[in-house]
Amino acid sequence: MESDGKSTPTKQYASSTLMHLESKVEKEMCKRALKSYLDVLILSVLENSEGMGGYDFLRLIHEEFGIFMSAGTIYSDLYALERKGLIDFCSTRKRGAFKIADKGRQFMKAAHQTKNSIQNCIERIMKKRIS
Repeated sequence: MESDGKSTPTKQYASSTLMHLESKVEKEMCKRALKSYLDVLILSVLENSEGMGGYDFLRLIHEEFGIFMSAGTIYSDLYALERKGLIDFCSTRKRGAFKIADKGRQFMKAAHQTKNSIQNCIERIMKKRIS
């Protein structure tokens, strides 16, 4: 049977459903990546800023990635980075802010060197396997 090239309601629904599923999967994968690499994102942002507070990171993540994260998630990573000596907390009269420490800059320099290895690892994870 020849197709007349016209889209039927069933084809439109299937296409719409697939696009919705792909969008949902993309958002979920992005959220998982962000949670796994939240410390790297924080350090990367602090490399080029005068300092930021936890709620600044919440806003940045929502605006840039369209993802809501809890304050607990952000502050947990901020405090862990501070304990490791990668960032410092600076208190001002208005509010507190975190700034990258020298150790954090060294960490990011090393992290930038591994970017291609991480991308290759993800490609191997997602590689189609012969069944």
